Amino acid sequence: GLALALDVEGDGTVHAGGEWRVSPTGFDVEGLGVLELAVRLGVSTAGAIWMPSVGFGLRLGDVQLDYAFVMHAELAGVHRLEVSAVFGPPNPLLCALAPEACPPDDPLAGD
Repeated sequence: GLALALDVEGDGTVHAGGEWRVSPTGFDVEGLGVLELAVRLGVSTAGAIWMPSVGFGLRLGDVQLDYAFVMHAELAGVHRLEVSAVFGPPNPLLCALAPEACPPDDPLAGD
């Protein structure tokens, strides 16, 4: 799906971005789960300076890898890399609000 976001702060700073997520059909890696890919574009302002960004995210099972590159008109670009993983049982509130976020074999997924 496609998600768009816009945030305007009281001082006039603007953050805008979009994310497109896709799961390749039938792509299951050794029972770890379905691969999900996200492509992201965004822009932020700091006064008169515009800072575009581009990035992607990969999720395989309980592991998520995110990368972003933020460009700046006056400074060097910034690379951001994040690796995260889920440990332990899922949050029951999350399973209730978004059942697709809980593994199908999870006993809380049906609650």
